[in-house]
Amino acid sequence: MSYTNNIKDISLIQAANNTKIKKYAGLQEIGGILFYLYQMTGLNKNNYPTKEESLILANFIHSEFQNSTLEEIKLAFTLAIKMELSQFLGKNDSVEHFQSFSPVYFSKIMAAFKKYKAHQLKSILPKVSSLPKFKEVTDYEFLKSNFIDQFEKFKDGHYPWSYGADVMIFDLLVKHEIINIPHADKVAKSQEINKNLDASKFESVELYRAEWSKKVKVYFFKQYIEEVKNFDLEIETIIKNKIQ
Repeated sequence: MSYTNNIKDISLIQAANNTKIKKYAGLQEIGGILFYLYQMTGLNKNNYPTKEESLILANFIHSEFQNSTLEEIKLAFTLAIKMELSQFLGKNDSVEHFQSFSPVYFSKIMAAFKKYKAHQLKSILPKVSSLPKFKEVTDYEFLKSNFIDQFEKFKDGHYPWSYGADVMIFDLLVKHEIINIPHADKVAKSQEINKNLDASKFESVELYRAEWSKKVKVYFFKQYIEEVKNFDLEIETIIKNKIQ
């Protein structure tokens, strides 16, 4: 059954039916998209945001565009380059970044894309409601794929979790009360890490606090997985009993 023969509509629906940004572990995936956008939009390499600036931008996207998908972001900037978002921009806005890829510029393009999306879908919304819905990943499915299935690698002496993934896993384990940290222990470790973390090396208080929080969480995450390993706990059974 065909819902639409319009290539633009098909691309739009396919992009929207992918994994929401809020489901990604950490910022690694967003960072990859940002580098792609820097290249695609013709940003001069000398004007690429610094690592710290890219981290701020990735955090901004993860926070403010949680319900978008990475495919929608790519599509938005592809349309911008093709000048197909111009009519949806603000009166004094432009698709040009003028060699400055900032959160403000990113937001302008995504705001125009949101209007474009609504416009394009008007004619097919009744049909779109009949499309197969993308099944969002549950907490258990995420932990099964990213934690349980990776645990054997940890037992073999590897640390298989990428930047930020361990923090996402930790947050879910705490959310479902699989990890329970006494308040006194958390305070003591936070103070210890704070003393050993040189705030002067960070360009902003936000970056310093983000790193501080990450280090605390990673410490307790590693403590937990060591206990699971040493006591040979059935981690899959534990998680199933708590979540499913």
